[in-house]
Amino acid sequence: MGLVLWALIERRPHLKHRLLLMALSMFLIFGNEVLYNEVMLSLEPAYIEPHTGQYDILVVLGGYAEYNSRGAEIEFFQSSDRLNKALALYKSGKVKTLLISSGVHPEGAPSLNEAALTSDWLQSCGVPLKDIIKENRSWNTYQNAFYTRQLLDSLGRTEPILVISSASHVNRAEACFKKQGLEVQMLAVDHYSSEKTYGITDYFFPKMRRVLDWEVIIKEKAGMLVYRIQDYI
Repeated sequence: MGLVLWALIERRPHLKHRLLLMALSMFLIFGNEVLYNEVMLSLEPAYIEPHTGQYDILVVLGGYAEYNSRGAEIEFFQSSDRLNKALALYKSGKVKTLLISSGVHPEGAPSLNEAALTSDWLQSCGVPLKDIIKENRSWNTYQNAFYTRQLLDSLGRTEPILVISSASHVNRAEACFKKQGLEVQMLAVDHYSSEKTYGITDYFFPKMRRVLDWEVIIKEKAGMLVYRIQDYI
């Protein structure tokens, strides 16, 4: 969009044409379905169903919901697959305890943090409070792992844990938890990529939504770099 706007106000014809060509090229590249899906496939691990009885604690990483002040209730995002799958595993008896890790809250309303909202929602779905652990101080993935380790140590829990997050995010999350000395298995949900046979339109017709979806890839690649520099992983 910046290149297009620049081209609109540019008076030199040769530069105007170059700017428009650059904008078109970026759209063709980053809007390409095949390129996007192949890059995302390399980033996202496949879903693996956990074995029954192997893990007592399932850690649910936040970032899937927020407080909706208009409805005075929790409001879910696309990444809420994290919570839905966690609830399904609990209901099926594959995990015994759900540990919700997120202190994110609306500005000026710490009591409405994501962990608290999630705990209330889980109880409305029939999960007893005794099977819910709230970690309500973390605001990022590093803090998810750091405060979860502190909380588990305070409870005397040292067994391996299952950690659930969006597929694009599990590599960085796993590195953070292992850095804290925790034995974890990652559970990937909310996949952006798909195993599919490409059609002719996927190769040659760009899609605007794919241009926007590259934000997820860029965020994770940049996040891994920053976390390495900060020695979080």
